[in-house]
Amino acid sequence: MSQPLIGASTPARRLALALVICGALGSFGALWWTCSRNPEVYFLPRLAPAQWITWAAVPRATLNARVELATVFRRSFTLDQAPRAATLSVAGLRRYALAVNGRPAPTPEQSARTWKQPDRFDVHGELQAGTNEVAVTVWNSNGPPALWASLDLGGRRLDSDETWQVSCAGAAWRQARLAGKPKPALAGSAAYGGEEPWASLRTRWATLGLFAALSAAAYWLFNRLAGPALVGSASASSVAARLLRSDFLPVFVLGLVWVALFVNNLGMLPNLVGYDVDSHQAYVQFIQQHHALPRADQGWEMFQPPLYYALSAGLLDVLSLSARQDGGVMALRVLGMVIGIAHLMLVWACLRLVFPGERAAQRSGLVLAAAMPPLLYVSQYVSNEGLAAALVSACVFLTLRMIKQERLSWTSCAGLGLCLGAALLAKATALVAVPAVLAALLWKAWVGTAKAAGPGARLVLQLGAIVLICAAVCGWHYGRLWAQYGSPLIGVWDPRLGFSWWQDNGYRTSGFYLRFGSVLAHPWFSSFSSFADGIYGTLWGDGLLGGGADAVARPPWNYDLMAVGYWLALVPTLALLVG
Repeated sequence: MSQPLIGASTPARRLALALVICGALGSFGALWWTCSRNPEVYFLPRLAPAQWITWAAVPRATLNARVELATVFRRSFTLDQAPRAATLSVAGLRRYALAVNGRPAPTPEQSARTWKQPDRFDVHGELQAGTNEVAVTVWNSNGPPALWASLDLGGRRLDSDETWQVSCAGAAWRQARLAGKPKPALAGSAAYGGEEPWASLRTRWATLGLFAALSAAAYWLFNRLAGPALVGSASASSVAARLLRSDFLPVFVLGLVWVALFVNNLGMLPNLVGYDVDSHQAYVQFIQQHHALPRADQGWEMFQPPLYYALSAGLLDVLSLSARQDGGVMALRVLGMVIGIAHLMLVWACLRLVFPGERAAQRSGLVLAAAMPPLLYVSQYVSNEGLAAALVSACVFLTLRMIKQERLSWTSCAGLGLCLGAALLAKATALVAVPAVLAALLWKAWVGTAKAAGPGARLVLQLGAIVLICAAVCGWHYGRLWAQYGSPLIGVWDPRLGFSWWQDNGYRTSGFYLRFGSVLAHPWFSSFSSFADGIYGTLWGDGLLGGGADAVARPPWNYDLMAVGYWLALVPTLALLVG
């Protein structure tokens, strides 16, 4: 029989569920408020009755230079007579100039606080009987210019939609496109092409059938050999059964499978395949050559915390290799494989704590983790992602162990603090694990105090020790960034580093977060369509093609099988959502 992780009463569990729900709703509410109000967040809020429009451009996975180009939106219309009242509301991403019938618009009657809210103009004196034209020139250097406009003529309204015309930087006039509408990848564009699930299924059904048969045979054989052995029997089947019931065997077998896969791929993957691989290599090479850490503005990835790069440089120095050499790249990929296998062992250890005594659940979870595409392909790229993810999993494991303990020990707190610090020293995104870990420990303490007088002062000191040790391990890096750039969190998206760029779409809309489905028809670069499609595309396959900018220069994966995998992955996705 498995025991719950925390022996909490039913009221306590209900309170925990209520706190989780309230926390989630509060977080989403704060995020939505920030997106709708903060002018530095390029989110186009929904404003009735018009829609945001932009110029129709082909989506590109490459970077766009931060150059301010003028984009003109215009709309012509006819009036039988000059209106007695006419109110024009205009908002533009990021600044605009309004002209009515070729004349600059008057001062707005009501000015908005930010570009996300419309200014209101009284334009009845600018309109005339016959043909009229409203033209709005919009400038934006950090994304495509976008316009929201609504003209109220009393009994008639003209809103920004796809009937408007648009010209970017003096180009030919074209019909505007709704900003919330996904950009289609047109034939001939870099993001167009690639295998599709249905066509791949028709060509690779025999291979899939063979895999299904092998899986079924392995499952049957495993259950057959792992059945109850006769007491005192020394037969080969009994020995095999005891071996198959070994807790460590699944990790060992999956580790061997991983090693075989990596050995097969080492000579096939080009050196420059992977997300920003050239920039990661430059970071390692800088440490090797200068025996010092670079400034964040000295390279594309050099804002990253240094743990992975220092370890990589040390390994290559021991082997007398360079990050640019074939042997150096191979050594870093072997390091990634070792980190990935260690990550699998951490997942297995977590599963043993969450499902004590439930071997089926433990092994199912381990097989799922071992087959997760991100863990597989990230581990084969030169990147700090794998180390950061493994260290976060280590933090989860230590937290679960501490939750299982009757009383928190100082040794456990010190270990967790060190692990959190190391994770933050591998990648700044590990910061999301800190509040979750501390909240879990606080909850354990609260449940414990409901049964007996709890060590309130001791708990505060222990949590404080975790935070202080974490800060001691990684704080110097973030303090260095703060001293140099005025912020502990900075990246190449920040103009202070001197990198000037933006990436399509250049903005977000509510529809981007509410859609899903295009990944099932065209998996590659599906993040152009929606957030959910992008997450699904990278969770169940290498949907961004190793960070490449087009569908031609991509890693040599089996894309036919990967494309079909997006359909097959609907089953585990639904299982994960259901819980």
